[in-house]
Amino acid sequence: FPKVVDRVSFSVMTFLAPVLNSIAPGQRVFFLAVGHIICAIFFSLLQEKVFLIPGFEYGGFMALLTTLTYVICGFFELVIGGNITPKASLLDYIKLAATTFTGVYLTNLSLQYLSYPTRVMIKSSKIIPVMLFNRIYIRRKFQMSQYLNVLLLVISISIFTMGDMTAKKTSSSADIDTSDYVKGLVLISFGVCADALTANFEEKRFFKELHVPQEEIMCYNNIIAAIFSFIAIVVSGEIRPAFHHAYQYPEVVTYTIGFSLVNYFSVSFILLLIEHFGSTEAEITKSIRKVASISLSFMIFSKPITQNHYLGGFLFLCTILYGMYTKRAAKAKKSQSESVDDTLKTNPTKKSKKIPRKNTNELLKSRNGHLKA
Repeated sequence: FPKVVDRVSFSVMTFLAPVLNSIAPGQRVFFLAVGHIICAIFFSLLQEKVFLIPGFEYGGFMALLTTLTYVICGFFELVIGGNITPKASLLDYIKLAATTFTGVYLTNLSLQYLSYPTRVMIKSSKIIPVMLFNRIYIRRKFQMSQYLNVLLLVISISIFTMGDMTAKKTSSSADIDTSDYVKGLVLISFGVCADALTANFEEKRFFKELHVPQEEIMCYNNIIAAIFSFIAIVVSGEIRPAFHHAYQYPEVVTYTIGFSLVNYFSVSFILLLIEHFGSTEAEITKSIRKVASISLSFMIFSKPITQNHYLGGFLFLCTILYGMYTKRAAKAKKSQSESVDDTLKTNPTKKSKKIPRKNTNELLKSRNGHLKA
């Protein structure tokens, strides 16, 4: 497992490399996939647990604690790696931090009005603005199967959201304010768009043009995002009641730091999967994680389930399976093309036209497009 220490998650691999080197390659895939799923599930459950604490409504304070935790983790990796000089400029990091902060802040605010499973499903729809910005910003073309997958995703989320509204009305004796639910949908929609902008800008500027390592981005990007978060809670007047609430319920800080740490490890596991086994295996792992997070949220926190939840969840599962199928088909087609290319190269008596290959930047873009899912 020689490339790990040089490329991603140096500090994580300091502890895990001996384990991974002692097991077979097939078992490494399983180990990394299970590691990501377990960390991601703990992240989801702990984050939802915070919003169930009585009186908690301080998404900005949560964003501040989260970004500060990422700063510490990223800085720790940079120090161990021996290179703390940033490759990107301050202006680049300010732009990236602005979209990062906006996405986290709005998503946290939306959880005051939406259920956590709905949040997971809507966050999965980030592919929609990502495709839109890719088409406009990077000039990338998409296949019809990708547009079909997006359409199915929109339908599944719409039905699932209707199930949430129905469940709230039937489980509460008081009248449900539909405007609050709409407010939550608007907040998370803008948050998803901000995440899409982050993914596209990070992909094009940081990964393709500057080749910035992930730990550097996590450190310096979140330093500025933390400053934005602090300014936001000061200006909004959230800072005093948030600190007072955290003093009354210290588990807010404990849970928030906890889910931030496991999420950092979760990203590290998925980066290693992409690095050594490909984006298809990573995408399958993330899909299993989403289904597991939604299912466990209903099971552990005892939410009412309606027929729309079942139907929307079933369509969401179909969307995931269809996406996995199209990715595997594309991977098989690419492998076949490369095999033909290698055959032609090894036969000097035949002159044929060159079969075009994807350049390194395009492959890097494809790999890093999975990081924000």
